[in-house]
Amino acid sequence: MTTRVNYQQKTSFNKQWVLNHAPTEGVVEKISVPSFSVTEILKQYPLKKDLELIAIDAEGLDAEIIMSLDFSVIKPKVIFFEHHTLGKNHDSLMDFLSSKGYKVSILGEWDAVAELT
Repeated sequence: MTTRVNYQQKTSFNKQWVLNHAPTEGVVEKISVPSFSVTEILKQYPLKKDLELIAIDAEGLDAEIIMSLDFSVIKPKVIFFEHHTLGKNHDSLMDFLSSKGYKVSILGEWDAVAELT
C-alpha cells in the first residue's frame, strides 16, 4: 500500500517538523542547498519602491525569519505569517513586531497579519 504524502507540509529546515508529518523516517532525505536571508537578497537586488507585503509560510520558522529581517533595509507595510506554529516564540515575536511599529491581528486558527501603524 502506498501512502500519499502532502509535500507542501513536508518541506522545512526543521527536521523534526518534517518527521512529525512524514509517514516514516525512511522517506526523509537531508540535502544541503545554498540559502540566503531576505535581507541578503534585498541588499543584492534593491527594491525600486517600498515593499507592501511579505507573506511567510516556513513551516515553523516564521518567527526566526521575521526576527532576522533588517528593518533598516526592509520595512514592509504588511507581514502575513502563520501563528499556529510559533510555539515558544509566540510572545517574543509579538513583542518584537510591536517594537518595530506593527499591530498584529490573528486571522483564525492558522494565520496572522502584522500591519505597520
